[in-house]
Amino acid sequence: MTLVKSKWAFTAVVAAMFLTPFLVLSSHFLRTSRDALTRDTLNYMELRTRLIAGSLAEHLLSASAPLEKVREKSFVSASRDEKRRRLAAIADENRGLYLGFSILDAAGKETARTGDQKEPMRDYSASEVFAGMKDSGVPAGAVEYSDDAPPVLLLAEPLQKDGKFQGAVLARISLARAAAFFRASGRGSLGVTALLDAGGQTIADSAGRSLLKPGMRSPDPVLSLVDRAASRGLSSARVATRYRGDDLLISAAAVPGTRWWVYELAAAAGLEGRAGTGWIKKVIFAGVAMIILMAFLTLGLARAWLVPAPAPEGENA
Repeated sequence: MTLVKSKWAFTAVVAAMFLTPFLVLSSHFLRTSRDALTRDTLNYMELRTRLIAGSLAEHLLSASAPLEKVREKSFVSASRDEKRRRLAAIADENRGLYLGFSILDAAGKETARTGDQKEPMRDYSASEVFAGMKDSGVPAGAVEYSDDAPPVLLLAEPLQKDGKFQGAVLARISLARAAAFFRASGRGSLGVTALLDAGGQTIADSAGRSLLKPGMRSPDPVLSLVDRAASRGLSSARVATRYRGDDLLISAAAVPGTRWWVYELAAAAGLEGRAGTGWIKKVIFAGVAMIILMAFLTLGLARAWLVPAPAPEGENA
């Protein structure tokens, strides 16, 4: 055998022979691990949003439970002053939850209200909440935003007597507890957990941005996911997408009994580090270093063991 003329060429060839299959298998394993991590993370996020949506639905149900008294026949038949007194009693029994009540006539005009507000009576005939309630004949709700106060849930409860529409009771329900609930739920979130209404506006979020900018619009990727899920009749959905150069993970779940959605938005960047799977890259780098080291060891062994034997004296003559 003859020695390789260039030791560096020999070392490079040996390293390439082992690095090529190693890197191919490693890239496949790394890609599979990333896909599995993304899938598991999205499953976790979807589970979180569904649990939060269910808890929020229970909160809204318990918050509207006192309004059962409004559906009683004695309340519908009572005078306007008696209705106002009963509504004031409900507000006193649920301080911090009900911010006030208004009594509306069949045309949607405010005829009485609880509290000591001095503002003129309002006309809700063109409002979304009154129109939706009157058309469907069932309670309807909508979120009201203002620049200097947290969002408020307006809940319209129809008043019917002998099957005829008599008017409505408009309740203003504080969403402060919902906002606090989302700030607390953000502790286990990989990104931002938020609640959006039917119009795509953020009601509450774990980062507290909705408090600084009431009625802020939810991110476009979230709205696209919610629109697709709603059009297909799904109660939850998840997606890994790219938006403006960033890889995002999004999950969303519908709040039962409402047109609201809970969503969680997280950046995929750094996900491997948070999940503790960065060791995969370290193992690959260690494998590459070991292969290069073995190539140099192979060169040393070749030079020590593959030296040509001396030629016989007769052949030299």
